[in-house]
Amino acid sequence: RFYDNTPPLVTASVNTGTVDVSPRHTSVYPIPVTFTFTEEMQTSGGAGNFEVGDISVSGLPTLANFALTSTAGNPSVYTVDVQPTVQGTLEVYLLEGVAQDATTIFNKPSNTLTFVFDTVQPSVALSVAAAVYGGGGLGALSVASGVTTTLDTSSTAQ
Repeated sequence: RFYDNTPPLVTASVNTGTVDVSPRHTSVYPIPVTFTFTEEMQTSGGAGNFEVGDISVSGLPTLANFALTSTAGNPSVYTVDVQPTVQGTLEVYLLEGVAQDATTIFNKPSNTLTFVFDTVQPSVALSVAAAVYGGGGLGALSVASGVTTTLDTSSTAQ
């Protein structure tokens, strides 16, 4: 008889083609996140089942489209869309002990995904100062100008 006393591990990940890998600055909405367990988790009603409410978040995002995407008998893979509601930093992770495997052993905590959600467009200010100088002879005129360009890439995101 097989005895399982190993807690399931879980990894939180994001498609790096959708979101910059580091430092994970993004304007993507929603942010697609995947939770991959090392074994099959309980999925039918009751305490210990992994549900969307088990996902911990900071930074005021909402969660949508939570789904089990793996097949029975394989490690469980869940996807969820993280929908930021404000500019700035947000975190997504799974705490220890919120989901159980088939032998009712609770999971270990996942890694934490940190994102900086920023949809504020950078702005450019262009100013031109010109002076006209006359003198030096008949019909002599020169124009001197200075151009200053300022690029503001700051946003409300911290």
